[in-house]
Amino acid sequence: MLKKQKHSQKLMSKYIIVGPTPFRWKVLTPLLKHPDLKLIFVDGGLIHYEKFLLKLPIPTKKAISMGDGDSSSRHMNLFKSDQNLSDLSYCLNFLTRQKNVETFMFVGFLGGRVDHQFFNLGEISRFVKKNKGQVLLEDKVKFLPKGLSVLNIKGLFSLGSFEDNKVKISGACLYQSHKWLSLPILSSRGLSNRGHGKIEIESLSPLAIFYS
Repeated sequence: MLKKQKHSQKLMSKYIIVGPTPFRWKVLTPLLKHPDLKLIFVDGGLIHYEKFLLKLPIPTKKAISMGDGDSSSRHMNLFKSDQNLSDLSYCLNFLTRQKNVETFMFVGFLGGRVDHQFFNLGEISRFVKKNKGQVLLEDKVKFLPKGLSVLNIKGLFSLGSFEDNKVKISGACLYQSHKWLSLPILSSRGLSNRGHGKIEIESLSPLAIFYS
């Protein structure tokens, strides 16, 4: 008799990447009980360290900090010496080498200086092209990889691309396009749609959904 083979499935990780700006703790709720939750503090994001230590003591004690240390007095586990890279870009290079990741949740990277926010979004958009995991910026922005995505959206949302793109959108939303719609870089053509259920979005390049 042939023995049945056992296939062990590796547990997928979830990462929380913490930046320096304020954020609402409740956006992390869906991730907090995951058995392989990992934390990274990006330089000034260490301002939130004590709060994480109080609420998530075990993952926080195992957390990695990285950056050039110019925004924090704490020790960096991974020190960035190349000033041609931002601290976030340095972190994204590290994350690109990680395997079996289900979700990347970035908190503390919205708000603050407008130039920092735009460049952060651009860096993360390029990161999406190299990774398969879900990429979220709190509950405000969700990045979709190229191809077909099916989402449940209720309320206002906008579609934005950080490169010339083409999209199709159908389902339970106010504005649909069953033919390819050109979407130039950060064009307002994707501004202010409204969803009320299941929506299918297809794109030729990574796409960002901004929730209102």
